[in-house]
Amino acid sequence: MGFLVNSFIEFPVSAEIEKDNQAIIQSGSGTPSAGAGGTGVVAGTFSDFTVGDNTNRVLIVASGSYNASPNIDSVTFNGDEDFTKITQYKPASYNIELWILYAPTVSTGDVVINYGTQSGYEAGAGQMGAIVYSFFGVKQSSATGTPVTKSAGASTTPFIAITPATVGSMIIDCWFAGAGAPVPNNDLTDGMNIICGGVDRSMASQYDLEPTIGSTNNMSRTAGNSSYEQIAVEILRA
Repeated sequence: MGFLVNSFIEFPVSAEIEKDNQAIIQSGSGTPSAGAGGTGVVAGTFSDFTVGDNTNRVLIVASGSYNASPNIDSVTFNGDEDFTKITQYKPASYNIELWILYAPTVSTGDVVINYGTQSGYEAGAGQMGAIVYSFFGVKQSSATGTPVTKSAGASTTPFIAITPATVGSMIIDCWFAGAGAPVPNNDLTDGMNIICGGVDRSMASQYDLEPTIGSTNNMSRTAGNSSYEQIAVEILRA
């Protein structure tokens, strides 16, 4: 009697969220820049950003600004792929936003933030910053939980508490302070990124790919002051 042996064994594909690329821009380094006379459309461009050939891809942009704090009108990749706004928090003098693009084309292209027409924008260092991330293993629609916000008030220990609810999800934040911060770093431990550091303002974003589900997670900072604003959101895995 013969036996038919199936030699093909299918192994499960990991659905955990992973990061494969990121980049930063900040005021004072050429982009973003204001129009003539400090007015007009402000644009921040991540040039030649590469999206890897991975499944369940997303791009996420975190942006913070101060003083004129223009709204973001749109964010695009390759000129015709439009991001969706996750959340915006705009207290006095600040604007912080998170945006997401599902299934970006596997390619190298420009991510462009269009900040909209406004006046009074000062192009000095530390007034604006942004970070773009490429993640994969992310749910391809309605992938965001309920955003949370925090104003520092008189606190000198900045953190935002967020409780992710779904197994395998990640959390990400955006933070802007009315004071300087440590030296800029594009990929610190646990995904903390500090830009516009060492000047009169500072913007940062941090992600955690393995937060504690169902419990409070604190998106902390290395240094703080009494003038900052912060937002955070859960991102669901595929």
